[in-house]
Amino acid sequence: MSRFWRFIFLIVLSPAAFLTAAAQKKSAVQRTQPTSVPYDDATGLLIIPVSVEGKTYHFLFDTGSFTALSPDLGRRLKLKKEGRVNFVDANNMEGSASFQELKEISVGTFRFYNKKVAVFPSPLFKCLNIDGVLGNDLLVDYAIYIDPEKKQLTLSNNIADFKLAQHNTFVSPVVFTRQMSPFIDTKLTHEATGIFVTIFDTGFRGLYQVARASAADSTLTDYFAVLDSGKIKGSNALSVYDKNIETIETQYRLLLPELHIGNATFLNVHVQSMDKSYNALGIELLKYGGCILDNKNKRFYFFPDTPVVNLDEREWPLSFGLSDDDLIITYVWDPRLRDEFEVGDQVLAIGQHAYNGNNFCDLLSRPPFPETATAEEITVKDKKGVIKKLLLKKEDYD
Repeated sequence: MSRFWRFIFLIVLSPAAFLTAAAQKKSAVQRTQPTSVPYDDATGLLIIPVSVEGKTYHFLFDTGSFTALSPDLGRRLKLKKEGRVNFVDANNMEGSASFQELKEISVGTFRFYNKKVAVFPSPLFKCLNIDGVLGNDLLVDYAIYIDPEKKQLTLSNNIADFKLAQHNTFVSPVVFTRQMSPFIDTKLTHEATGIFVTIFDTGFRGLYQVARASAADSTLTDYFAVLDSGKIKGSNALSVYDKNIETIETQYRLLLPELHIGNATFLNVHVQSMDKSYNALGIELLKYGGCILDNKNKRFYFFPDTPVVNLDEREWPLSFGLSDDDLIITYVWDPRLRDEFEVGDQVLAIGQHAYNGNNFCDLLSRPPFPETATAEEITVKDKKGVIKKLLLKKEDYD
């Protein structure tokens, strides 16, 4: 996975009392046979059709969030505001949201009635050209099969519909937060130890991330090797509001010799630490097989295409982030390039793509490097205003 994408996340909102499963009555649900909806993953995220009061819209499917509408959709529906609440998002940025009750919201043939949802302003809706977010809180009574081969989600209220006996699969227990974000077990060793409770977050583009506190913990070095560390300058996360979260923190580049997800083993996994309090498993997992999140029975299943995947891949030598709306270099991981680039240098172009405005949306909608690329020219401007170009290569520089 490109190191760049480990810096760019969609927002997982902190639990808000009015939206938790415990705080509101369960919405009435019309029970039906399993239903399937297609997803579009052109942005690296799962965008699905969702019907709201009889009309179909585009929603992001994000298990790390709660269900929400864009303000524009809220206005079009002329919904009655039932109140307002302050919250802090996953990046500790303060904000507020109104909450409104939908008479009906449907996913495929499954219909949900009298469902409370959040409405808050965010550039994410415009950047991704979506009308809302479908969170896991809406699907607490269902199992969700994410099928990357067919590019579809299938929902059922009976896990037997998925005929698990036909698959050689491993079951992980699921623990939920108050907002119903699912946490599963992942292991960083083949032994009984090394189990990390990890959020399964379909709003995270990468495969795996390690919490910075864990990366810095010397007692955990049996589970990963620290390849490098350094002060990262700039934004390494995006808030629900159009704000950059700029920090200067020590971050770590790690090698996980083993990562076990269900009965699949990933070898030589390169990751970078992030300012989260937990590890995260993202939708890059779908490159290697399908999965079922069984909310109803609190189980997670992964169906790997192959039981062992060696990810000993070459990497790009720079990390990127935002400062104001400028794309900047946040760290130079290749020691050979530290005389050429400095942290804070502004990136003007990568390949044929120029970064000259609206970079917040740009970073959400496209990767900086084509997936199959092994070399790209980068154009940067240093702090003295000097513009330089250099060919970057994706390689093993350890």
